[in-house]
Amino acid sequence: MKLSILIILTFITLSQLFSQNQGFPFIRNYTPSEYHGYSQNWAAEQDNRGVMYFGNGKGILEYNGKNWRRFFTSKGTTILSMCKDNNGRIFIGAENEIGYLKADSTGLVNFVSLDYLIPEKENDFSYVWQSYCNNEGVFFVTSEKIIKIDEHFKVKFIKPFTTFFTSFMVNNQLFIQDSQKGLHKIINDSLVQYNGWEKLVDLRAILTTNNNLYIGISSSKGVIYFSETKLPEQQIAELNSYKNLKFYKGIKLYNNNYAIATMLGGIIIFDKNGKIIQEINLENGLIGNSVYSL
Repeated sequence: MKLSILIILTFITLSQLFSQNQGFPFIRNYTPSEYHGYSQNWAAEQDNRGVMYFGNGKGILEYNGKNWRRFFTSKGTTILSMCKDNNGRIFIGAENEIGYLKADSTGLVNFVSLDYLIPEKENDFSYVWQSYCNNEGVFFVTSEKIIKIDEHFKVKFIKPFTTFFTSFMVNNQLFIQDSQKGLHKIINDSLVQYNGWEKLVDLRAILTTNNNLYIGISSSKGVIYFSETKLPEQQIAELNSYKNLKFYKGIKLYNNNYAIATMLGGIIIFDKNGKIIQEINLENGLIGNSVYSL
């Protein structure tokens, strides 16, 4: 049975619990002493059985709703990103290391390295900050390059103009920011940029609307609207009064509302018009106000 609790380590996993606009979800805080890891957790994914996996500085954390288990990658590095493909396989991005999770003959899940797919001349990447799965395969995003692996385990490398900054999977398409050249889409394994996107260099999230616009969560500009044909503009005044809380991540919820993770003020829930619906922070249930992922 899939977990229906709101799990809080030093990041949040939001689910159908926010399908209603009123009230607060049940919150259960887990401390590092309980899950036997560091306080910072960088990624989360749920397998098809409902078991949760978390990326931690001390390895991969597994939680089945009752017990915690910890295991490691081949190099024992920090786990920074995860994604699940259409077959339910969970891929792992770590420090100079990529791989996936696989159960052995006894059902015990362990890490399987994909480092053997990387030629020596391409093995100069550091942290795999984001991992994304779509119909094309899995994309491991680093500052130095994107490592794309298709379903047949064939590898391609996509290089930045300078260095890659942050990336997002939106409507099954990969968006990525070059630290100096701005926002691009990955189309046919190439970087494609639209008018005005060169100004978008510090986005923390890209969220979709019902009118073919994107909502950009920017660490400097706050919340903006843009598209392939619309220049970035139209800041949302109410939300932008909160940008001093340091917007860090954002997601679209199941009820078509949105959530922003902040570094200083917990979570902000808002609707499609930018109206703030709810704030979840240290004062009403979180173990801390720094939220790294949603």
